[in-house]
Amino acid sequence: MGRAITGLVSGVICSTAPGYVSDLVTPKTRGFLSTGFQIMICVGQLYLICFGTFLEWNTLAYVSIVPAIVCSLGMVFSPESPVRLVELGRHSEALEVLEVIRAKESDMSGELKELQERVQANQAQSGGGLSIVRRADIYKPAIIAVMLMVFQQFSGVNAVMFYLKSIFTEGGSSLDPNIAAIMVDAALVGATIVSALVMNKFGRKTLLLTSSAGHVVSLAMMGLYYKVIFPAHGWIPVTALMVFVIFFSFGWGPLAWVLCYDCTPPEGVPFVSSIGSASNWLCAFIITKEFEWLIKTLTKPGAYWFFTGFSVVSIFYTIFLVPETKDRSLEDLQRHFLGKKN
Repeated sequence: MGRAITGLVSGVICSTAPGYVSDLVTPKTRGFLSTGFQIMICVGQLYLICFGTFLEWNTLAYVSIVPAIVCSLGMVFSPESPVRLVELGRHSEALEVLEVIRAKESDMSGELKELQERVQANQAQSGGGLSIVRRADIYKPAIIAVMLMVFQQFSGVNAVMFYLKSIFTEGGSSLDPNIAAIMVDAALVGATIVSALVMNKFGRKTLLLTSSAGHVVSLAMMGLYYKVIFPAHGWIPVTALMVFVIFFSFGWGPLAWVLCYDCTPPEGVPFVSSIGSASNWLCAFIITKEFEWLIKTLTKPGAYWFFTGFSVVSIFYTIFLVPETKDRSLEDLQRHFLGKKN
């Protein structure tokens, strides 16, 4: 029951937290600040794996309560989304929120007016109900969101992280598997932070393609290790997995979430974020549950080359079907999905 409830509320957080952040930030800082969600996921993993090296699972559950309490108390003092307040007609409260979260020299009245006009236009266009799903500027981002989550999870990241210690133990590494796992998780956090800092400089597609290329090389190396080199040179799987998580954090980790909100108008965010989050968790469940079956069926080299194949396909998907959102307005992206040139 405890695991079921935790999974339920985690799903709620995954589908709402990135959208909440997107509503609070300005377009120029959206890319950087939207990665905060993935950064904190990585920090949480590192937090738990550090304590998990010397605590039993039931004691670790108590340790997990601490950040949950901190975040819950923090949200008590956090402002409501100004977009949501405008949708409810509480314009004066929306202005008060903008005055809190914007710099003093910002044009809060002008931004509020833009929000009002955007919400009115979106409400008039959506028509209410499920009709919103039939709009090309919403169902196309939803399809992209689902595919991004599929490629993110079928890179094998959750299988790797879930079985990290056993991979190091069985891989012949002389390094303590607990220390090796902490090193990999620390690399995960560091690379995600770097991705946030350079995202607006290099663009989303460039980072995704770089991330996919890193997946191909590191996962292929893992397959080659188990096919040809194992059990000698136990440092190879540690190095390959560190390279893998660094490149994952550099692109597919945060950007699969960021692009969902970059591409979607505000009225479509609840639908797109929900279907994207559901796809992410469904694929994560399939991969982690069937990883051992995959190894038995395809052997260890085959399992890693299976993930390599998905990473290769993700390169072509990114090139041809994922739009670049860097320095593009939401209106421009809506025209792109609607097939309008101007």
